[in-house]
Amino acid sequence: MPARWITLLTLVVLAASCGRAADKPALTICSGAGLIKPIEELRAAFERQRGVSVVASYAGVGELMARMGLEQRCDVFVPGAREYVEEAESRGWIRSGTTRDLVLHVPAIAVPRDNPARIEELDDLAGPGVEVAIGDPSACAIGRAATAIFERNGMGHAMQGNTKVMTPTVNQLLIYVALGEVDAAIVWQDVVAWAAQQERITLIEIPREQNEITTISTGVAAHSENAELARELNDFMGSPEGRRIWERWGFTAHTD
Repeated sequence: MPARWITLLTLVVLAASCGRAADKPALTICSGAGLIKPIEELRAAFERQRGVSVVASYAGVGELMARMGLEQRCDVFVPGAREYVEEAESRGWIRSGTTRDLVLHVPAIAVPRDNPARIEELDDLAGPGVEVAIGDPSACAIGRAATAIFERNGMGHAMQGNTKVMTPTVNQLLIYVALGEVDAAIVWQDVVAWAAQQERITLIEIPREQNEITTISTGVAAHSENAELARELNDFMGSPEGRRIWERWGFTAHTD
């Protein structure tokens, strides 16, 4: 066979292969930055089961909400708290009837391993000279949870003076604590269990009566171009297998 025909045949085969790849269904999960570990495992498990491509995009909830509003590529929405799914649904960004409650998100106090400020309980964060990092309440779910905790326990005014830095994601809070840049931070309890800096961090639980425990929920984006497949992925996240993955990463099961 002449070389030019071999070249032409090769190009035809490659074009056909590219066409098949392009036809392969693909989904995008828009997820809170603090959920990366379980979401990556859930994503990979669904890919194996259904033979589809699933990618995840991680950001603070402020950025995620902006994406939803602009109808940027997103099939399944998984922020760090149910209230954001409810807000998105009220704006018409989530398909009615697709919201699912998955697991609990529990705030806790993270301090450097040597705990130089001798933090033992929530009230200690309001002590003189204590430097605290919190999430930006306009950018991430843990920031809104921290603010609610302080207000609930009459600490709002004191924490205005003790807050050294606000961050757009919970992952950045962990870095500040691990490096000893702050005395404490309000973070998600589950995140510390699998953080790269966990050996440099001590976790202090917040009593339930003082805490603001939230529910992680998910929903199918109204503008999804693969709505039925997205609904399958959405359901998988709350299935028994999906919940086992969540719990393996330190999340507490949601009970109705």
